[in-house]
Amino acid sequence: MSEKYEMILNEPDQDHSKLLCDTKIALQQACFHHQQGELEHAKVIYHQILAIEPENPDALHLLGVIAHQNHNYKDGIKLISRAIEIDPSQSSFFNSLANVLKESGQYPQALEAYNHAATINPQDELVYNNIGVLEHEQGKLDQAINAYRKAIAINPNYFEGYSNLGIAFKEQGKLDQAIESYQQAIVINPNYSAGHNNLGLALTEQGELDQAIDAYQQAIQADPYYIEAYNNMSYLELLRGDYAEGWYHYMARKIKPIDKLLPFDKSGTDLFQKNFFYPRTRVRR
Repeated sequence: MSEKYEMILNEPDQDHSKLLCDTKIALQQACFHHQQGELEHAKVIYHQILAIEPENPDALHLLGVIAHQNHNYKDGIKLISRAIEIDPSQSSFFNSLANVLKESGQYPQALEAYNHAATINPQDELVYNNIGVLEHEQGKLDQAINAYRKAIAINPNYFEGYSNLGIAFKEQGKLDQAIESYQQAIVINPNYSAGHNNLGLALTEQGELDQAIDAYQQAIQADPYYIEAYNNMSYLELLRGDYAEGWYHYMARKIKPIDKLLPFDKSGTDLFQKNFFYPRTRVRR
């Protein structure tokens, strides 16, 4: 076992006395706990698998993913890189490595890993979306748009790709194309709250305030806890002088029980002396 990840695996208080003999079943159990967000439980099982099979690439990969989720980028990179050394044919390994590299600020290395993943599996829309996000975060909007379009071409029902494409168009000032992209996203998934919210922001910039408020209402209907949609809708209502509704939705962004919201007329608030949050675009990746 390589020293560069041996210390990561040999954690204290690991009880290997009850190791599961069937590592495939153990891996399924670990993945179940991992998907449920029970990271520590999954981590223990991954360690048990590696005690039996120190070169198990799936356990190494997923242990690296947990390290990434815990913001331990150094260990995440080491573990996933080791999985790739053992099995370099898995595009998901390179995609996960790229995710960690991106989060740690190593953009060129992340792009190289994403491109490698795309070479192995050119039909993976998620990889091209991730490339788009990477380019987007660096302000390379043309490259991002190209990557988002590739993701959509692979999977025409990839609503997150349409939404991210819309965000890139909006940042380029191409509001008509942004609105078209957002609308396509919510046609595919009418319950996509971020798509409705982003559509509302683009409509606001076009001066279509009634349509924008309707979009925010759709976002809230899809996700009653979507704070940004409450915030964005209240901004428009206050801007139009609808203080009662604006105050209500401004307070509702704190997700208080409805019966505990203080009505505007009893709040004693001078709105002209208050600063309110400005709308923000939500990127879902």
